[in-house]
Amino acid sequence: MTMKDDDHLLYDISRCLETGIPVPPRLSARFIDLVRKAYDGDFRSWDEAFGKPRLNPEKRKKFERRYDQTQKVVEAAEERKGHLNEGAFEAIGRETGIGGKTKVKELLQNHRFWVDRANRLLELGRNFSKNYRR
Repeated sequence: MTMKDDDHLLYDISRCLETGIPVPPRLSARFIDLVRKAYDGDFRSWDEAFGKPRLNPEKRKKFERRYDQTQKVVEAAEERKGHLNEGAFEAIGRETGIGGKTKVKELLQNHRFWVDRANRLLELGRNFSKNYRR
């Protein structure tokens, strides 16, 4: 599944605000652009500008279950100290009760995506001068 940058715009801005990282100019500019377009009538709803809210109660339960599975898989992978191969993925799936190696790989890949995204935001924040920090 490919996602556009706007799919994560509100998430990225909220993470910056939650952690005290200055909002990068690129995100600020995109947010302002979308808000202006919405006020100018280019969108029929805020959902068109920023995407639909992702988590209804059913999706929230699914998300929480997937989060718990991911935590189990990440902990099992860390115990192996980076020695992961096809057999290890299969073993992790069996040990955690998550499923097969494909499911384990998918959960680890998704975890790496979000960790990388958070780390990039942190790095952007470190690159701002002290004058722009709270």
